[in-house]
Amino acid sequence: MKPKKTSIPLFFIFGLLCLNFMVLGQQKTALLIGNADYAGSSLRNPVNDATDLAAALRGIGFDVTLQTNRNLQQMEADIRAFGQKISSSGVVLFYFSGHGTQVDGINYLIPVGQEIYAADEIRYKCVAADMPLAKMETAGSHMNILILDACRNNPFKGFRSQERGFAFMQAPTGTFISYATAPGSVAFDGNGRNSPYTANLVTILKTPGMKIEEVFKKVREKVMSETENKQVPWESSSLVGEFYFTPGTPVNNQNSAVNQNSYTPATPINEKTRNSYEPEMVFVKGGTFTMGSNDGSDDEKPTHQVTVSDFYIGKFEVTVALFKNFIDETTYQTDADKGDGSYILTNGKWEKKSGINWRCDVEGNIGTASEQNHPVIHVSWNDATEFCKWLSRKTGKSYRLPTEAEWEFTAGNGSKHTKYSWGNGNPFGKNGGNIADETARQKFNDWAIFSGYSDGYVFSAPVGSFNPNDLGIYDMTGNVWEWCSDWYAADYYKNSPAYNPKGPASGDYRIVRGGSWIDGPNDDRIAYRYWLNPGYCYFFIGFRLVQDY
Repeated sequence: MKPKKTSIPLFFIFGLLCLNFMVLGQQKTALLIGNADYAGSSLRNPVNDATDLAAALRGIGFDVTLQTNRNLQQMEADIRAFGQKISSSGVVLFYFSGHGTQVDGINYLIPVGQEIYAADEIRYKCVAADMPLAKMETAGSHMNILILDACRNNPFKGFRSQERGFAFMQAPTGTFISYATAPGSVAFDGNGRNSPYTANLVTILKTPGMKIEEVFKKVREKVMSETENKQVPWESSSLVGEFYFTPGTPVNNQNSAVNQNSYTPATPINEKTRNSYEPEMVFVKGGTFTMGSNDGSDDEKPTHQVTVSDFYIGKFEVTVALFKNFIDETTYQTDADKGDGSYILTNGKWEKKSGINWRCDVEGNIGTASEQNHPVIHVSWNDATEFCKWLSRKTGKSYRLPTEAEWEFTAGNGSKHTKYSWGNGNPFGKNGGNIADETARQKFNDWAIFSGYSDGYVFSAPVGSFNPNDLGIYDMTGNVWEWCSDWYAADYYKNSPAYNPKGPASGDYRIVRGGSWIDGPNDDRIAYRYWLNPGYCYFFIGFRLVQDY
């Protein structure tokens, strides 16, 4: 009943990976690189940015190494030496200011003195943005801070990378990433001595008693104001405690002193505060689980241990109403609008029809007001990704699609890894989901169904119509299939990383997970993997969001 199977990037961050805790006497080590002297595309401020931030960090106790206008070999040597130096550090910070780019979802820091004529040369002539992170992870430092004020433009005129700006990069547990600008956007170099981002960061981080989250919120407010909302810094965090760049008594609260030795473990709230145009997000504590299944298809094997970091995930699938906000505020055309429509269900048969888009229901009719709380359908992977970019720019937060591992961990109730999101047994009442059942059998008598179960819906249901799973997440099994960020490879599980796997580096198809209202017991399993061309649109596929913690 499903169609025939058809055809993230590391983010070049201006980010801060924040310290989980700060103990008096811990060594604080920083490497700052500012590159400005690019042939034919020089920048005004990166050297000033790195120099001024270095002075500010020295003022709060960091042992700082400052380098400027470094070529490829020098940058790599700088980072290697940095990795050796930080082995005993409690607090580690890396900063880069200059040009950067992304190719195929991988982000790169651009050295000076390089001539690059095609996108396929970048990986050999630039520094991968995750190289400093790898050194930090190897060192096992207590807290890691990565600051990359780049994304300014593409300095190479002979070619263009596939995306403007940079792609998203996940923050390892206990880190805080603050991006100078949102994915798909560029940051301003600035007309004064510094870039807007670094100028404000240098000033605000000196504020006594201001938590790191507050520092970057204030930086975002200032940068947005100074750039007329054209540059929107944003954050990604996996912090489990509180950190202050400058301990002391907050200026606005003389009765509340902050001790340099203090560390308060974080107690995450279950649901994140939000605006009306944002989805409700629920905190998921990361953990280790057995991914895959020995009872399913070959691409679900071998089963393997996977660990995912903390994150927030959408409490519900993205609704028609939420997607409408995106369309209303942009000139974006979905793949269905630009192409030949989407697949609909007509008298039990599949039909691709022009003029069908996200406004339409399963059978191609324009949805009614009562269907605004249904999951949005007729949207491609490309459309879902563009929605994430828009919402990230609008809010200053890091929204994206879940990885396949994050999705399976959430749907399977964390480390329990149940067969379905409601558990291992048969569904019953509101403890099930919107799946192929006796209700569907009345209209489509040849479907494989959950016998003896009736959910009351033939097609999609309003989000949250059934009980949530143990993590408080709704509709992880059934209702609509959900796009994930990963490319698909049938043999990926044989070599999947054990820590936060993100799927193959490239491919022809993107993963969808979770089954839908047309799917029966086999395809609704948590471990079942399905894949489609990222530009295709169907009447049973939607998506939900992840926001990094």
